[in-house]
Amino acid sequence: MLQSIWTQCGVKKSDFISSNFKAIRIVEAQAQQARFKLVDSIEEVEILEELLENQKPPVPKDDKSDDKLVFTPFRYPPLRHGSRFGKKTERGIWYGAKNLVTDFYEAIYYRFLFREHSPALKYDEQNFSMTSFKVSIKTKKCVDLTKRPFAQHRDRISAPDSYVDSQQLGSEMRSMGVEAFKYFSARTKGEELSYGIYTPRVIKMESGIQKDHWLVVIKPEAAIVTPYDKSKEKRFEIHRDHYLVDGKFPVIST
Repeated sequence: MLQSIWTQCGVKKSDFISSNFKAIRIVEAQAQQARFKLVDSIEEVEILEELLENQKPPVPKDDKSDDKLVFTPFRYPPLRHGSRFGKKTERGIWYGAKNLVTDFYEAIYYRFLFREHSPALKYDEQNFSMTSFKVSIKTKKCVDLTKRPFAQHRDRISAPDSYVDSQQLGSEMRSMGVEAFKYFSARTKGEELSYGIYTPRVIKMESGIQKDHWLVVIKPEAAIVTPYDKSKEKRFEIHRDHYLVDGKFPVIST
């Protein structure tokens, strides 16, 4: 049986590094818009929000933020197949990236993946809104998976079609007390950095969160990303063919 990446690398707690960096995260922004369609006033929206909030899992005890954008990933386990570094039985992980476009490449992949399994949508156009925001991360328990001894395992850690090795690595990092980690994005062709955070206590927001809003139009061949505030950012496209592996759209195995 092949040893896990963590075991092969022989990492100890004394090998953890201190790290202070900025991370960008992108989330869907449609929930409140959808709720406005169900009620007639802002007051009713607030009541509906409170009812929904009471039905959700509790906020993690180690969360000190008042902003739902920050603590939401820690509140839920990952989806049916887990996430890249999280098994479906584990608490969720906060994922982000060093730059905006990298995180969009990660997010848009799952939109195209959903369409692959939805014949009725595969050739339709879909519009939705997303919100991006930036936070500071400060921790003394960080692991950089882009450096030695992990760098030689990049193909397994950032495999475009498998979570098998990365989920095992994620579980072992979590059990060893790692708070944050850096890795190469699985959805970009270069060496773009993505981040994972295990605990909200390492997220710092001294000056609050600045949010930017985006319109995403998904077509069969590409996603078009346009900022609502056109004075800040430029429109860009992400093509479906960018994700192909050996001519096929990659489906995750776990």
